[in-house]
Amino acid sequence: MGNFVRLINITFILSTLVLISACGGGGTGDVATESPPAATPPAIVNEYSVSGTVSGLVASNLVIQSNLADEITIDADGSFVFPTDFENGTNYEVVITLQPQTQTCTLNNASGQVSNQNVTDVAINCVGNTPPPPPPVESEYNISGSVAGLIASQVVIQSNLGDEIIIETDGGFVFPTAFENGTNYQVLIAIQPEAQTCSISNANGQVADEDVTNVSIICENNAPAPAPPPPPPTPPPSASYSVSGSVTGLVTSQLVIQSNLAEEITIDVDGSFVFTTDFPSGSDYEVIVALQPQTLTCSVSNAAGQVLNDNVTNVAINCEETAYDIVYVRYPNESDEDQFINIPQGEHAYDIAAGADLMLLKSDGSEVLLVDCEQCSVMDPFISFDGKTVYYSLIEEPTIESASWIYKINLSEGNYEPIRLTFNDGFDSSLYSNNNTPEHDQGSVRGIRDMAPAPLADGRIVFTSNRSALTAFRAHTNAIVKGSVQQLYVIDDHDGTASTKELSNLRLLETGNLHLVQHPFQLKDGRIMFSTWQDAGTKFSYAMTTLFTIYPDGTNLMQFTEPHDHHKNVDHFATQLAEGSIVSGYYYPSFDYGFGLLMKYPIESEGPDFLRGSSDATYTHSQQGRISFREFDRKGTESITPHTTGKDIPAPNLSGKYSMPSATVRDGLLVAYSSGSVNHFNAACNGAVNLCEPLRSGIYLIEDAPNARVTDPASLIAIKDDPNYNEIWPRVVASYYDIHGQEKPDIIEYDALDNRLNIGEAAGLVGSSSMLNREPLNEGAPDPFKPSIKRELNDGNWKIEGAEAGVVTDADIYGVRIVVSPPIPFTKPIRKGRNRGDWDSIERHLADTRLDDVVARYGSLHSERWEILGEFPLTHTDVIDAQGNPDTSWVAKVPADTPFFIQTLDANGMTVISELTWRGVKSGETRTDCGGCHAHSIEPLDFATTQAGLGTPISNVANLDLSDPIIQEGLWDLTQGEIPLFADTGIEKQTGYSYGVEFTRDILPVINANCVSCHTANTNALVLDGSDNLVDAYSAITDNSEKIYKSPQVSKYLRVPQARQSLLTWIVWGERLDGRQNSDRDDDVDYPSNHPTMSLTDLEKRTVARWIDLGAPIDFPELNMSGQGGFRYTDDYQLPVINIHQPKRGENTENEAIIGFSDAKSGLNWSSLAISFYPVDESENAQSISQFNRSNRDVITFNLPSMVTSKNYILKVEILDMAGNKNVQTTKFSWGG
Repeated sequence: MGNFVRLINITFILSTLVLISACGGGGTGDVATESPPAATPPAIVNEYSVSGTVSGLVASNLVIQSNLADEITIDADGSFVFPTDFENGTNYEVVITLQPQTQTCTLNNASGQVSNQNVTDVAINCVGNTPPPPPPVESEYNISGSVAGLIASQVVIQSNLGDEIIIETDGGFVFPTAFENGTNYQVLIAIQPEAQTCSISNANGQVADEDVTNVSIICENNAPAPAPPPPPPTPPPSASYSVSGSVTGLVTSQLVIQSNLAEEITIDVDGSFVFTTDFPSGSDYEVIVALQPQTLTCSVSNAAGQVLNDNVTNVAINCEETAYDIVYVRYPNESDEDQFINIPQGEHAYDIAAGADLMLLKSDGSEVLLVDCEQCSVMDPFISFDGKTVYYSLIEEPTIESASWIYKINLSEGNYEPIRLTFNDGFDSSLYSNNNTPEHDQGSVRGIRDMAPAPLADGRIVFTSNRSALTAFRAHTNAIVKGSVQQLYVIDDHDGTASTKELSNLRLLETGNLHLVQHPFQLKDGRIMFSTWQDAGTKFSYAMTTLFTIYPDGTNLMQFTEPHDHHKNVDHFATQLAEGSIVSGYYYPSFDYGFGLLMKYPIESEGPDFLRGSSDATYTHSQQGRISFREFDRKGTESITPHTTGKDIPAPNLSGKYSMPSATVRDGLLVAYSSGSVNHFNAACNGAVNLCEPLRSGIYLIEDAPNARVTDPASLIAIKDDPNYNEIWPRVVASYYDIHGQEKPDIIEYDALDNRLNIGEAAGLVGSSSMLNREPLNEGAPDPFKPSIKRELNDGNWKIEGAEAGVVTDADIYGVRIVVSPPIPFTKPIRKGRNRGDWDSIERHLADTRLDDVVARYGSLHSERWEILGEFPLTHTDVIDAQGNPDTSWVAKVPADTPFFIQTLDANGMTVISELTWRGVKSGETRTDCGGCHAHSIEPLDFATTQAGLGTPISNVANLDLSDPIIQEGLWDLTQGEIPLFADTGIEKQTGYSYGVEFTRDILPVINANCVSCHTANTNALVLDGSDNLVDAYSAITDNSEKIYKSPQVSKYLRVPQARQSLLTWIVWGERLDGRQNSDRDDDVDYPSNHPTMSLTDLEKRTVARWIDLGAPIDFPELNMSGQGGFRYTDDYQLPVINIHQPKRGENTENEAIIGFSDAKSGLNWSSLAISFYPVDESENAQSISQFNRSNRDVITFNLPSMVTSKNYILKVEILDMAGNKNVQTTKFSWGG
């Protein structure tokens, strides 16, 4: 492809997008050549003909065939002769290959031997005329009926498939052409009999799995015309006439036309049509196209006029393939400073160059500059469902401080005026009680980034934003530059006047994604698909971006592809083809500009969605027979560009790479494609000799994308490739119907509310059918003590996939822990340069000491703040489930909009299995569809068949009375303000909403009381009394200064977050706990059998174990800088949750407001609740609402003030938690009652 022609005649190429013609022939097949005359053949002798006669044939299309393969179609009685003669002495045979419709024909003298003369006595006799319709063949059914009262001759009837039948007497009739199942049929009178008028009953309808036999035609004599009165003569009696015509060029289905009498006809093929409702003479008629067929434009000739004493027969509809425009981003190529340009991609979503323009490439090859940028840049164009509007994001300048906003342009209007949809409402920083100066606001260091808009079928727009002012747990080297969390948001589409989030219903969609969400779009089935960076817990901190889906209300967060790839590739830039498959970029997120190969995934499959290991990849370049290096691949995964790679290397044979696929009309796929190396990694390119050229992206078309496999980029169709720019983000300006065959994505019908949740309650249910239906680690040698330093060779346990702690058997599985992982809000950073003393004091607590601008005020060995919502045993194990295992099902109620994950515990209350993917539930959501523990490629156990699914009461829990409110209705209620925790006596309850363990507050006292006396500088290598040069006991326990250990083994004493495998826990409990003996491995840490026995209480032992299982958190020491408080591990910096269940956005007819509240840390401050109500037009002052009813589930109800029909109102709700953190929620709605 190095010499690939870049500038191709654009008019011709765009016409190929309009119609990719099927070109026949090849080689010299189109060249006329002259051949010498053929020699005269000798006379044929000893060959004789086979012939015969047909009688009784009244239908058409009798087909017979000889054993020499000659076929003859016979339409009437008479004789026939096969054209090919038979050699003397050979056998002949005649068979009927197609019986005539409504008749049965039989053969006499059908076979024999040719013996020195022609065979002339083959006889075919046909019987039957109007038998009952034959049974349908391949879902086709007949239309038939009867005629009565016909005394004149020749009533002519017609079907909407164009068949005509002439009927001369009463009796039955059958149309010869059958109708496909599900299609519409229509029967009309084409010509009335003389002196009679016939009417039709059951004349139209839809074919539904059987023949239509009840079409009834009744003919009656016309009354004689009255004699004309004396002059002036009476005008002739009024008459009605039909309007009909023809359709040509209809190569797709479902053209819908309509008359001005409101009659519609759906037409699927070329042919004639007749409106069944006649027009009175003298009236006007008009025919319009009510629905254009997919990818065609049909125009009507002779569409309107006046009916003048005759049928109108000349309405002509001609359909032609539609020509489409393309929107794209014209991105700069190399800059003055660097030939390798930055493009937002992968895990570098905020990197961008100035000067990216939004362009409209017209179908005639001309271009319109829609948005002209010098310092600004346009990204993420997306076309509306009607094909008339482009949405996009615009960043004002290529700096961290700059903001980006969502815009749209109406492409059907000539002025192309941008309309701004999002505005500067500020970050959420000020909602946190200790963010009380401008320096504590994220707006002091960076701008709002509203990005990647896409329309939703309900009239909203989904996009991503960092407005929540959260900071990634692992922000690489700078929490400000790389660490700003991007999440899913929604907003009402509007005309640009809704300039605040209250007016536009702008809100956060969900809370289960805590790093970087990118490029959402709605699937045909109504779900939203997006890429998300899932580097939870101890997993690798990069290349964990994968595809997820979610419902438009924020429920049902689900993985679509697994974030378990050893080879650092990401799933990004996805689109959906018309037949449903997903195509996504798959690339290394760094030096490849977001370019790689294109993966295709089926939208659904039989059985489990995933395969254990990798899909077959015979045609994928240099992948050793593997499509990926994931632990689980989605079934049916394939590369559609196998000539290239997604690796961080130059493209094989400089054949280029792909990005930003976008489904287009006629099963095509638009792509950004760059020839050459498409990589600028020095190790591969050798910058000294510049072996890697800059990015050279253009817009190309892949034909027949559902079946495509691009093995040579020469097969691509070039659309636009200007060497002066990089053309990216192509989007066809076409309606969703033209691409996908439906007007817009489906509207999802949501499940009914579980009756254990109150209407409006700010909580949801989560559960599993089994903790034993699980897949062990997908590794050859799982859980080595020291994994490989190379990610590709890492075993994956706790680093790439959800995890097991030691040797785990079914007997070890005893209970469940639900862990909450609240995000880190932005606050005034501790800067390595400006606050060096403070930074030095916390360096030993940082998981990555390269981190500048530290936002957190605590340390942990995975950088997250894990706390416990509850621990509880599996209580139904005396029952055997449908898989033959002890029933380990469970269900729990948890606070809504609070990120969490699930762990399996052993009888000591220590983690044995853990999720490593954030999740969350919305208010009223039930997620009990987890069919097992890490059960990706095995059949799930149906939750409804289990004890928890049946609602069996929880019983036999030590230390809990059956009437305890946390175990009512067959579930564990973790929202009551009491936290269940394991103890040696059973379940002990702690007051509060979440339970944490911190080193200084909870662990250091245990160490001081039990360990310090022995662990001094003079007596022990582990110095815990602070007498060594190490600062404190925490530093001693976590010390890895010699770089001996590798995560998850962070030191000799801690394997995080695995208390069961940590030496510190073994010492405290007095035994090895990981399921191994000291002799099992010679490269790990052994249990010291000679260690003195510790006399700790059960609570102290469990406290140490929980601290390790939670990531060994520690509060930072007091800092010299001002304004550092409120964000330590032991502080509450979670916002309370508000769920405005009713009124909902849009029109409401119920005037009762229903609002739920929850808080997962310090609890709600009810005295701070403030509710206001006001009209959008501010025609009335805001009303404060203080009277309401409050349930024991923290749900309030009240009647809204009087409202005016169709007028828009805003309901605003505010509340604080007991730590002073505030949440504010609003809804804009209208009154239709």
